[in-house]
Amino acid sequence: MRAVRALVPRFNNSAQATERLLQVQIGFLEERRVEVIQDVTTRWWSTYQMCERCIRLRPCFDIMTQQNELDNLAPRQWDVVVKVAKLLEPLMQVQQLLEGEYYCTVSFIPFLIDKIRRGLQD
Repeated sequence: MRAVRALVPRFNNSAQATERLLQVQIGFLEERRVEVIQDVTTRWWSTYQMCERCIRLRPCFDIMTQQNELDNLAPRQWDVVVKVAKLLEPLMQVQQLLEGEYYCTVSFIPFLIDKIRRGLQD
């Protein structure tokens, strides 16, 4: 995780690097162009968002690495990022449900505990 946390600021701290990342996405990704997401210590599920975004952008990082514009993560480091994202996904979904302001969240707790258990078993 240290490696991906070191990769993200390279784009957040450089307008040129961010612009290059967006250029690489033009002909490559079918979806809209996106930037990296920085992990925020006060919002633990931002780690999930950072991992998911980096996984989505991995092909672009690979292209930039081939063109000697970026030091990419090693395959083992990418495996860790994928596993962390998979681990955090059910927890992030549950937290988002519990953040609701317009409905009673206490009644969701048994359902959400089951959802977490099933998500972690997969």
